[in-house]
Amino acid sequence: MSKVEASSPGGKNQSVLLPTIGSFVVFFVFGFVDNLKGPTIPAILSDLGLNYRQGGTVLFSEYIGFLIATLSMGVLSVLLGKKKIVFAAGIFLALGLVVYGSASRLLILSIFMACIGFGLGSCEVGGNLIIVDLYRTQKAKYLNIMEFFHGIGSILAPVYSGQLLAAAVSWRQVYKLALLLPLALLVYFLLVKVPRKHPRQGTSGIDIRRIGASALAWDTILFYLFILLYVAAELGVASWLVEFLQKDRRMSVSASSLLLSAFFMAITAGRLAGSFIVERIGYLRIMKYVSILSAAFLSIGIFAPAAWWDRISSA
Repeated sequence: MSKVEASSPGGKNQSVLLPTIGSFVVFFVFGFVDNLKGPTIPAILSDLGLNYRQGGTVLFSEYIGFLIATLSMGVLSVLLGKKKIVFAAGIFLALGLVVYGSASRLLILSIFMACIGFGLGSCEVGGNLIIVDLYRTQKAKYLNIMEFFHGIGSILAPVYSGQLLAAAVSWRQVYKLALLLPLALLVYFLLVKVPRKHPRQGTSGIDIRRIGASALAWDTILFYLFILLYVAAELGVASWLVEFLQKDRRMSVSASSLLLSAFFMAITAGRLAGSFIVERIGYLRIMKYVSILSAAFLSIGIFAPAAWWDRISSA
């Protein structure tokens, strides 16, 4: 069997199937580990006596590490290969989970939360590159499936951590037990061969001027701004929703964590439904509608009477 045939998207052989499954596992781990922070942040603040500014510094460190990984790992993947990027993700996640789950000082917490963030960013880069390289004509389909697995991990993480915390298990153990996931990732990719991307004939070089002109166009800048606001809203809710529900709305650990899972269920369902309706409704129109709805729902959640939350908590 030729190399081209072995990497064909329609092939049933293991040279394509196993790395594809691996990319789904990468994004499941990505979603799971990333969303341990929301349910555990109230316990961390209480246990270590940290204020919101200090807690925010720890969470911000994760995104610094994530940003560094996304900016560097794409370039390094050309030199090292995708498999080594995934290995780096597993190693940084394992190291970060163990030390973060053992630390008490703000500086150590921040450094190793950044380490976790670097591992998560490497997961995103490595998983995406595997799919893009393996599938020439069905990228969107498999990237969408990969995002689905990210959503599943995001949904399960608050359930896992919330149930452990409700059973009086330390937040430290919540992080240390999650070590099994990056270890499983390392073992899987130790056994699976990831095909290298073969150069395609007839490809031209990158037009830097054209890319620069497109990146600085006014409509592109507005798109960047829209994405920035969306990501800020999603990360803010994912990081602080449980703390808000427990401290301000007096909800239990289990109930507040389950509502965070419901938040990620809605995101996953929205991504799935959006793939069917966006083209029909139109890009700008759908963004306008969902922005208005999101602002309305968020306002209701913040300013709704406490009695509403009491009913939800007791349901």
